[in-house]
Amino acid sequence: IAAILNIGQNAKHPLFITNVDETRLDDIAAWSYRAPVEDQARLGFAIASALDETAPAVTDFDSKLNGKMDVIVQALAGAKKPLIISGTHSGSSAMIEAAANVAKALKARGADVGITLLAGHANSVGLGLMGGNPLESALEQLSNGEADALVVLENDLYRHAPKALVDAALAQTTNVIVVDHQRTATLEKAGLVLSTASFAESDGTSINHEGRAQRFFQVYDPSYYDNNVVMLESWRWLHSLHSTLESRHVDWTQLDHVIDAVVSHLPQLAGIKDAAPDASFRIRGQKLSRSPHRASGRTAARANISVHEPRQPQDQDTMFAFSMEGNNQP
Repeated sequence: IAAILNIGQNAKHPLFITNVDETRLDDIAAWSYRAPVEDQARLGFAIASALDETAPAVTDFDSKLNGKMDVIVQALAGAKKPLIISGTHSGSSAMIEAAANVAKALKARGADVGITLLAGHANSVGLGLMGGNPLESALEQLSNGEADALVVLENDLYRHAPKALVDAALAQTTNVIVVDHQRTATLEKAGLVLSTASFAESDGTSINHEGRAQRFFQVYDPSYYDNNVVMLESWRWLHSLHSTLESRHVDWTQLDHVIDAVVSHLPQLAGIKDAAPDASFRIRGQKLSRSPHRASGRTAARANISVHEPRQPQDQDTMFAFSMEGNNQP
């Protein structure tokens, strides 16, 4: 932000922010409006109505904000490519509707308007595409005795529901299994904890706020730096448990098998297969090197364990190699 202010010679930008509290962008914004979510939405609807007379009118708008609203309306009306940003963080559908109304009003005036709606978490859109019941439904099933076991996958229930509600549900069962890579309040209530790899220690796919599949790749193998680590990716834990319950062999041995299964059962997520090449991808017969060709200090990385350098970890899930050997051309 300091660099932006320096370039702009401390001039205010045509940026208008509404929030319940101050933000880190307030110092470069032309105006920051801090108010309850309902009042923020009301301001948005009023702006849309001022831009387009066919938009729904706002009857209970605070007249003290008329001056500021006029400034925003003039700035948006004069903009060639205005951008509206909103999302689900406030938990209010009215906020999204207000943002959409402003975008529609600007579009009706001929502006090349853009609108971006951000989701609450990295894979919220992907979870929505998968479908299923809300968290409240699961907690209710536990409280009513309709379910007697719970598996929590890389999540903290206390961040998404009132503590009293979660406590009441968890009190009804001792069969709580938590699969996570960090300590949470939910993990403290677990009868069994399975240590899983974080995003930096595993491979996978997230669906971003635009509905695009984005692949992420493992940075390092934690067991290479600590022989005592017992850690698997979440899907390996769950597949192993399922295979044991079904008395069958483990047949998901690499990430591509998981992706194929997801595409087969959830055709709406078929696009994740094209997010990146599969594990068999090679360039001139070589994997892609994770390290640059002049990487140094590889032996020193494990010197506290042994000065003898073991074989580098073998990546069976992606087209990358855990070394500088392999193709490293752009």
